[in-house]
Formats: sequence, structure tokens, C-alpha cells
Amino acid sequence: MPFGVGIPELIVIGAVAVLLFGSRLPEVARNVGASYQQFRKGLYEIQNNLKKDLDTDLSDRSSSQYGSQRGYRDDYDPQPPRFAPPSEDQDQDQDSIKA
Repeated sequence: MPFGVGIPELIVIGAVAVLLFGSRLPEVARNVGASYQQFRKGLYEIQNNLKKDLDTDLSDRSSSQYGSQRGYRDDYDPQPPRFAPPSEDQDQDQDSIKA
């Protein structure tokens, strides 16, 4: 069953509001409207900040993954380290360590 507010319900709500607030009803309505407006403004700011942070985070991740704007990382060296056979000096040092 859909839940809706019709004309009779609005009349009852208005009568209760008049009984509770009386002559202060316009002031209360203004305060409620101002509070609602501040709430919406704060919610809008939070959404904008989250969008900015998400966009910044995504752009930082993409740029840090590839390094520069050329499309590859600058610190990547595709050459493997070269093998250098041990020199005779190193062989003598290791013999003295074993002894």
C-alpha cells in the first residue's frame, strides 16, 4: 500500500502545528526552512569535495603508475644486471675468510 499524505492529513498536521506553536508559527517555519537550506548546502559541499578528491586520487594514481606523461616509468631499466666473474683479488679474500 503506497504511503501518501493527502489533503485531510495536511489539515490535521496544520492544526497541530497551530496548537503547538501558535503565533510563533511563521518564525518556526523560517527557522526550519533556513536549517533545511544549510543542510542542503553542506551536503552539496561534501559531494563536491568527494568528487574533487576522487578525481585527484584517480589522476595521481594514473600519473604515478606510468611516471611521466610519455607513457612509461622513468625509473624502469629493462637491462638486466651484467654478470662479472670474480676477480683474483676476490678469490684470495674469500680463501682468507674460509681459513
